[in-house]
Amino acid sequence: MKKLLLTGSLIMASLALVSAQGTIKFNNTTATFYVSTNGTGTGSGENGTTTGVTDKTAAGDYYYALLYDTSTPSSANPSTGGWLATGLIGTNNTTLFAGGITGPGGANGTAVSQVAPGATAYFEVVGWSASLNGLSLTQMLAEYASGDWTATGYFGVSAPTAGALTLGGLGTPATLPPALFGGADGIQNGFDLNGVSPVVPEPGSIALAGLGGLALLGLRRKK
Repeated sequence: MKKLLLTGSLIMASLALVSAQGTIKFNNTTATFYVSTNGTGTGSGENGTTTGVTDKTAAGDYYYALLYDTSTPSSANPSTGGWLATGLIGTNNTTLFAGGITGPGGANGTAVSQVAPGATAYFEVVGWSASLNGLSLTQMLAEYASGDWTATGYFGVSAPTAGALTLGGLGTPATLPPALFGGADGIQNGFDLNGVSPVVPEPGSIALAGLGGLALLGLRRKK
């Protein structure tokens, strides 16, 4: 009977370890790390003209996805650097200051299902305006990589964390979640959401396309 109980306890302990999730503070509570927007251009639209910090009047004007990499990322580019989505989404801060980010759990932290308590990972943030919400994160990252956007709005990527963060939730009492921004290893600065919009064909290109269509019609009539 004792052996059965011991075996059962070991199984339960193993399951707990497998299902355990590390924790992180996915929010920005310091105005030093505010998020800004810039003007809308064509294509990738990154004209660098800052127009001000994101607003704090209503939640849901801007969204932020948390990405992670349990190894050292090869680059900050979310499309090629080995980054994966945690599935955690934050929004613009409506209480502390303009340009802030409030993620799930707030100051108490939130669970990252892909990283165990006490394990380490690098993180970065992808942000976009609500006007791009018709696109999935995968679509936005593909359009960010190509520069060919199908919608108009704002999109941007933060710098990665300066180092690998050790996630909280380990032991009893559980270790505290690390801050995503600031500290020795967090994201060290704010970032821009750059204006993006669909590329509008130049008049010359439209004229050439029209001539091509007429030529095809001519060939069909000859046949």
